[in-house]
Amino acid sequence: MLSRLLGEKRVYLILVLAYSALAIGITFNKVILSIATMLLFALVLFDFNYKKYKEAIKKSKLIQVLFVFLAIHLLSFFWSENTSFFLKDLNSKLPLYIITLVFILKPLKSKKDLFLIFALFLTSLTVISALNFISYYAWRKIAYDDIRNLSFFISHIRFGLMILFGLVLSIFWLKSAELKYKTIPIVLIIWFLTYTYFSEVFSSYLALVGMLFVSLFFQIKFSSKKRIYLILLSVIFLFTFFLVYKISNDLNKNSKKPVQSELKVITANGNLYEHDLNSNYFINGNFVFVNICRPELLKEWYKVSKVRISDYNVNSHKYYYLLKYMASKGLTKDSLGFQSLNISDIHKIENGITNFKDEDEGFFHRINTLKNEFSDEDPNGKTILQRVEYVKAGISIFKTNWLLGVGSGDIQDEFNAYYEKTNSKLKEENRLRTHNQILSYFISFGIIGGIIFVLLFVFSFKLFLKEKSLAAILFLVIILVSFLSEDTLETQMGATFFALFFGIFISSNHLLKSKIKSNEN
Repeated sequence: MLSRLLGEKRVYLILVLAYSALAIGITFNKVILSIATMLLFALVLFDFNYKKYKEAIKKSKLIQVLFVFLAIHLLSFFWSENTSFFLKDLNSKLPLYIITLVFILKPLKSKKDLFLIFALFLTSLTVISALNFISYYAWRKIAYDDIRNLSFFISHIRFGLMILFGLVLSIFWLKSAELKYKTIPIVLIIWFLTYTYFSEVFSSYLALVGMLFVSLFFQIKFSSKKRIYLILLSVIFLFTFFLVYKISNDLNKNSKKPVQSELKVITANGNLYEHDLNSNYFINGNFVFVNICRPELLKEWYKVSKVRISDYNVNSHKYYYLLKYMASKGLTKDSLGFQSLNISDIHKIENGITNFKDEDEGFFHRINTLKNEFSDEDPNGKTILQRVEYVKAGISIFKTNWLLGVGSGDIQDEFNAYYEKTNSKLKEENRLRTHNQILSYFISFGIIGGIIFVLLFVFSFKLFLKEKSLAAILFLVIILVSFLSEDTLETQMGATFFALFFGIFISSNHLLKSKIKSNEN
């Protein structure tokens, strides 16, 4: 036993260091995560204590469910034909099993260590998010043309979810009676909300709304000030309803599509116009892809800007930014229309802004982008329509393999076969899997495996509700919302993020209760 050789204190110190490495590396580096995960696994093996391990597993229903799920995952090898993909898939999910198990077998022993993990995560998250923000907005004229480049190291969507959990921990810090320096969490809350607004991660917006509703329901259940929270809940519900109604109403507005015979043919300089009526893309009620004279636009552009927009590189989209921006002002896309733009307009286009009205950044830009996704029937490059295609494919595959699933090794092959069989409109580079974690597990492991996966979260919610742990419940809300539009656990970063904090909440949640401002009077 390692404890006999090094001493229990040294072994525990190594354990805390490994957990700390996960908390720091989770925002930017897979190598750190791999080393820390292997170290945790080694500690469990070389500091083996059968009696303690057996007792710990016996007490935790959640880890028992996870073991059953792991068994199904391993058994699916026998009906998976693609062995290499099975091993790759298992490897990406190992952090989910290993880290969660280690937390049950070797939990944190003190609040000091728990707060250290949270503090290191918040520090890493703050530093990386600031680096992301500064690098994107400082250099996007020459290096970036897509908001997804805002996340420098990992998936833009997964980082957005981490930002939301950072928000949860900052609020926890602010409410804690034990933690000092309350100015810091206030600053972090403002920063994380700002980052979320500008990140344009739609699942983050949905998760934030879900967190608000769940928090208010939680307060209504456990607080004596029920009337205040009921009023707040009603206000937020009405605001959300109004916002959804407005977006739906905008989607149903039919801007008049131009008729070919009514369009101009020649510019004032005698050049031909281009018109593309296959799209239904409107901005401010103006059709984008008509009255275009590319040669005149490029000539005028390079008189006032050094940013190249004609090359097929990262700046190629800026030509379309120019078209959209001019359409937002109701201009023809020719030399005369261009000359109506001022230097401020040019700078906005260079910075990726496509609508002169709303500066085209943050939440409202994302909403406008989603509205225009329904401009035609082509799903390629469109967040919602692509995911609709993925879910349709996933449901079809599940219906054919509902009992045992296709096995974790064959899921991508099954999707590829479906797309070929149905002559999918999706281009080859967009023919991906479900982007829905729950459906992915039903497809991979059948009805039994899917139900066990769902039960894992049902039991978790019941446990955290019983313990009155709002932070843990909000963490699950963030994760479950991400499951609706992403295969969160299919990557090392996603699986480690979930396993680290899920493991903390199911093993060390009791440490959070002491001297935390209660919701009960």
